Amino acid sequence: MCCTRVVLQNALIAKAELGLMTRVRPLGCGRIRVAWPHVLSCCRMGMVIIFAICGWVRFGYNESTLYAAELKTPERPNAAEEQPNTDAEIVSYDHSPFQLKMLTDSNAGEKTPRSFENNEVLDSDHQKSMTCTEGPTAAGRLEICERGKPVLVYNASEQIRDEITDSRNRRACYVHPLYGLQGEVLTDDFPKDHYHHHGLFWGWMHVAFEGIDGEFDNWTHPETLRFVHHRWLRREAAADQAILAVENGWYLTDSKGQRTSDSLMRERITLTVHPEQDNLRLIDFSGEWTPTTRAVTLRGAEGKSYGGVNIRFAPHQDSVITVADGVTSEDLPIARLTWADFTAKFVMPSQTKAESTESMLESGIVLMISPNHPDYPPTWLTRHYGVLCIGWPGVDGQTFKPGETFKLDYRILIHKKPLSVEALREIYANYVSEIKSKTKVVDSNDNNDHGGNGDKSKAEQKTISMVYHAQRDG
Repeated sequence: MCCTRVVLQNALIAKAELGLMTRVRPLGCGRIRVAWPHVLSCCRMGMVIIFAICGWVRFGYNESTLYAAELKTPERPNAAEEQPNTDAEIVSYDHSPFQLKMLTDSNAGEKTPRSFENNEVLDSDHQKSMTCTEGPTAAGRLEICERGKPVLVYNASEQIRDEITDSRNRRACYVHPLYGLQGEVLTDDFPKDHYHHHGLFWGWMHVAFEGIDGEFDNWTHPETLRFVHHRWLRREAAADQAILAVENGWYLTDSKGQRTSDSLMRERITLTVHPEQDNLRLIDFSGEWTPTTRAVTLRGAEGKSYGGVNIRFAPHQDSVITVADGVTSEDLPIARLTWADFTAKFVMPSQTKAESTESMLESGIVLMISPNHPDYPPTWLTRHYGVLCIGWPGVDGQTFKPGETFKLDYRILIHKKPLSVEALREIYANYVSEIKSKTKVVDSNDNNDHGGNGDKSKAEQKTISMVYHAQRDG
């Protein structure tokens, strides 16, 4: 209000002085004359303009940048490629065990084994490398490592497999590889039996847009409804975690891959990686999807429900799937589950090219549903050949209006050895308790930007400690 009064006062004074200019003779000597009232008026008008700009900058962006301010990056319109690049820089704090680095795609077709101080051999990928193509901003692939050992790679740019001749030969915006604690690759990408499976990925078989004829599929046939990287929101290696956040868009395209629409869905994905401890690692996945200009209807596969967030596992032996009721010998379609564990023997890459033998390492991943998940617990599809699919909103589907955001939160637990059913139940119970305690902390500190952070951190550390010690002995 003070700023507004100053602007109005200066404007009135400037107007009055401009009116006096017609009645005041300029002063000066010889041919040089100076209109002093004119000079004063110009100065005051300049002050008016400066105050107006400051007031607009101070108060004009609050609503549009509210969400982005939490991610420390400015808001961006849907047509991201038309805006300046505002990608978040890679930030690494002192004493952080994590490292974030961008990977190139220049070594296509090569395998690059990497050795570490503990002599564990970690292959960058058991699959053929892929080609980086388009993206409205610099995309590429980002790798998160802990103390030199890779944890995961996020593929922001579109990855292409030239040897695949149908429309499933490309995909962007997903996680692969996801590594085990012993260096083994736990996920698969473009597997021969399902080219449209890509590590930790998300998509829906039935997608419809208000006012657009037909139905689209960014699960099996993403060539007509493509995922496109917009920008990096956070790339941070902190003292106790690594955080990666991105914004992507969904675009309709023609047969030549050219976009025929603006972004129809904005998605924001956040991955929070916790340090390895006691042969366990926690990774939190949070996704937010918002239709931009048209209502969007999402629906899962008939009779199976898959459509949402999924994990496709690497080639393995002796897979075991465990849910809250115990070990399941059969695949489960349209099953309501709070969590599922997939444990198997995965291939450990040989240490050098001269070595021809490969050992099998037993590892697993638990995929857990947040108690804040819509329609909790959602339906799943589990397959022993190597996939866990969370099917939400399921076979009945759901429509979301423009600007209406839905949020899906999950926790991924990577473990080095098999866990008992009792240990898995306790781990999930601790996760639920943690989420509920965080929600209470947030609710009690709505009017404090920094309130509850300390309690939140303590609660999280306590829960992680409980999780780490809940595994089966031996």
